[in-house]
Amino acid sequence: INMGTFDIHIGDGCNILSGVAISNSANIGQGTIIYYNSIITHDCQVGNFVQISPNVITLGRCEIGDFSYIGAGSIIFPDVIIGSNVIVGAGSLVTKDVPDNCTVVGSPAKITKTSDPLNL
Repeated sequence: INMGTFDIHIGDGCNILSGVAISNSANIGQGTIIYYNSIITHDCQVGNFVQISPNVITLGRCEIGDFSYIGAGSIIFPDVIIGSNVIVGAGSLVTKDVPDNCTVVGSPAKITKTSDPLNL
């Protein structure tokens, strides 16, 4: 793991696999898994119980809500907010905000499906 040296918070129960890079001022929620060779850049907020698949890139100041899944090779653009319970398809380019409870795919990513809210 390559990690910045300032203001990084990693929640309990996280799994961060080899080749991951996390920049400064990043916040990773509890129970999140970050797979091989993914990059979390500066000021990103990753919620609780998120799965970030291999080779994902999250760019500055983006946010990912709780219980979301980011597919392999996806890129999340700066300042984009992804809601909770969202699925981002593999290889997607997320260029604008995504609401809760939906699936987005493509380049640029577009909503293809809505889901029921989680009953927690």
